[in-house]
Amino acid sequence: MPDNLEKICGLICAYNEEKTICSIVDGAKKHVNPVIVVDDGSTDRTKERARIAGALVIQHSRNLGKGSALKTGFDYFFSSDFDAIVTLDADGQHLPDEIPLLINKLKEGSDAVIAKRDFRGNNVPFTRKIGNLFDSYILSKLLSADIYDAQNGFRAFKRDCLFKLYNSIENGGFPYEAELVVKLVKNKFKVGWADITTIYSRGLESKIKPFKHTLESFKLYGRCLVGKV
Repeated sequence: MPDNLEKICGLICAYNEEKTICSIVDGAKKHVNPVIVVDDGSTDRTKERARIAGALVIQHSRNLGKGSALKTGFDYFFSSDFDAIVTLDADGQHLPDEIPLLINKLKEGSDAVIAKRDFRGNNVPFTRKIGNLFDSYILSKLLSADIYDAQNGFRAFKRDCLFKLYNSIENGGFPYEAELVVKLVKNKFKVGWADITTIYSRGLESKIKPFKHTLESFKLYGRCLVGKV
């Protein structure tokens, strides 16, 4: 039976994204309300531009990492009576107009939905392609489940599902999102996958630090192997 989700908010975590934040907020507002922007200690005009675009802005006094920014946004989400939340990045890698693709899968019965990129395109940088495919492959094997895009931050969650998981993740940095995928699968939630447009361009500056984030990923694999996730 389809779910009737009436109150859905959007969450955008941003760090020094003054060039793109307005367009992302504008686009998201067409599909979700309100749009929350967690400014994770930006040193540029991200928070001012987000407010101008109509977002509800929550500011960190210093940069705490993606996981901590997500948790701050989730805390606000649970302080009200929203039915679901959609998360997306602030740098332009996700198209806000594709938000309905995720919401529709929630309405069809998924507890959580993760957007799935196509890494076969020539526009995807080799290091990003290998990193994403390797991460998804290893987690698929460890979890005995099909994990297509473990690092994608374009996601949607029903309230009850997210509430049971979000506070159990201690890491506030890059691995937060991948660990959330692990917990979704281990707790046997129904995870849907939505094909989205794959956007990579020279104008997009990645916040990923290859050595640090690779090391963090291997730590997560190890914790999965010994049953600590």
